[in-house]
Amino acid sequence: MGGVALSVFIGSVIPLLFDKIARGLAPRIVIIAALAYIIQVVYAVWTSAYNFVPF
Repeated sequence: MGGVALSVFIGSVIPLLFDKIARGLAPRIVIIAALAYIIQVVYAVWTSAYNFVPF
């Protein structure tokens, strides 16, 4: 049921995001999205690499 709620939320937010990007806020939105993506990638690598570090 959580996946359905997530898909409904994303489906309702995507048109708003596209509208804001088209109106000229693109640099700020792209920078924030890139930073969020980089943080998520670093977190994923950090947690998976931490499993292989001996105590």
